[in-house]
Amino acid sequence: MVNEDEDAALEYLPHRDQVLYLRGIKPHLDMQTGLVGVARRLSYKGMAELLEEHRARGSTVPRVAITKQMVRESVKRLVDRGLLDQQRSGGRAEWLVFRLPLAHWVSVRPYEEQRRNNTPATTRSHSGVAQLSEGAATQEQHTMNNTHQEIKNINNSTYVECPKPAVSDADGGGVVSGCSGDQVSSPLGPCPHAEILDLWAKHLPGCRQPKRALWSQGQGARNLANRWKQAAAIRHSIESRTLYHDRASGLDWWRQLFEYIATRCPLLTSDETRWFDLQWLVKKENFLKTLDKKYEG
Repeated sequence: MVNEDEDAALEYLPHRDQVLYLRGIKPHLDMQTGLVGVARRLSYKGMAELLEEHRARGSTVPRVAITKQMVRESVKRLVDRGLLDQQRSGGRAEWLVFRLPLAHWVSVRPYEEQRRNNTPATTRSHSGVAQLSEGAATQEQHTMNNTHQEIKNINNSTYVECPKPAVSDADGGGVVSGCSGDQVSSPLGPCPHAEILDLWAKHLPGCRQPKRALWSQGQGARNLANRWKQAAAIRHSIESRTLYHDRASGLDWWRQLFEYIATRCPLLTSDETRWFDLQWLVKKENFLKTLDKKYEG
């Protein structure tokens, strides 16, 4: 599974780089160490073979030979985007080891086996007992530019990736009203997806509108739920409070955000800008850039 940080970092990279990460590197992630290339070795030659395109018989499209240098350039772009952290570029066989800073992985650590007594009954009851525990790995922190709303401690907050948003019967057309694991400390409550979609349609009618019947099934719903909690943790730049603290103040803040985009961000709302929509906005990187006034003027 690719999380939203990886998806945002992969955006606009050459297709060759995306294929290399998604098919050649990420599937071999060691979930105990967060490394790729230890249990199963990686090499420039092997990755070049993966990127080869096999033409259909009789095709007149010229074949592109993938060289090691082309793979090195792809790896460098992935490193520059923060998707890879090269640990080893090793030796004669060119075995490679990478850490994936943006990937989610789980460390598994066995506890010390319980001490055994000398009594036969105790020995039988405790033999072969080992306990495992799972702990979420801490994702590498990323520094952000200072924004007009003074973003603080964003990366220290916990954002829950919801595997399947819950759908309320009250929301016609399958609109998400909340998502599993989205319960935040009251009175903020779960993300009000239906109301935010209504605000988007009201204040940005000329932009692409999400399909409500499909919203609950897409990554956009999970990202919006994360941004709902993330914005509530951001400190206001002037007043001694967060941007919002409950459902009512949160909906009012999102209304103001959409009004700001409609009136102050012509780059996003222009007729020529076909890539801008709510799904684009609620990706973490794009959301923070918008708050930082990167698209104003």
